[in-house]
Amino acid sequence: MARTAAVVAGWLLPAACATPPQADLTGSWQLFLDDHLIGTRNNVVRTYHPFAKHPGNPVLKADQPWERNVVNCDAVLPGEDGAGYRMWYYCWSARDDPDRSHMLYATSADGVHWIKPKLGLMPWKVTGSTENNLVGAGDSLMHTPADPDPARRYKAVRYEGESAAKYFLYASPDGLRWQRLSSKEIFAAGDTSHVMWDPLTSRYR
Repeated sequence: MARTAAVVAGWLLPAACATPPQADLTGSWQLFLDDHLIGTRNNVVRTYHPFAKHPGNPVLKADQPWERNVVNCDAVLPGEDGAGYRMWYYCWSARDDPDRSHMLYATSADGVHWIKPKLGLMPWKVTGSTENNLVGAGDSLMHTPADPDPARRYKAVRYEGESAAKYFLYASPDGLRWQRLSSKEIFAAGDTSHVMWDPLTSRYR
């Protein structure tokens, strides 16, 4: 049975409901890629608009010696103060390189121009200097502000090992300083995996 609904910024809302703020990503929202959830439509035409690459790409380059050969974005989140963006990205080099991989941090006011702050948190293996943007996070970084413990507002899952990687859960108060939560691995798998927090069901997936 079709129901009357209003579509606002990708949300499927009962007609009587108030529009949620755009920053609120919880609730019964739907991405309208097709007509599966639409009962009827009148005087509406679906138009697909192609993406356009930014002319200044790439917006983030491996230009520091500890970044090695690859820049791989793990997570981009809005700043907690509502201004700008925060990025956690991953760099790695050849498998036989003892300084093989890092998780790093950058900030941006517009999502295009990125700054790599000197955080002073972790020493780079080659020189021992902390004048870098290294952070101790793993992959699958998540912002979980509803956690009642302020020290656990951010989560990440890090794999350790090679052919039989074991995954451990980490937590952070600010996304920069990390501590392992799980004394044993939460699961074992290959070296490619992704974990997310589902705010609709309050479960990790």
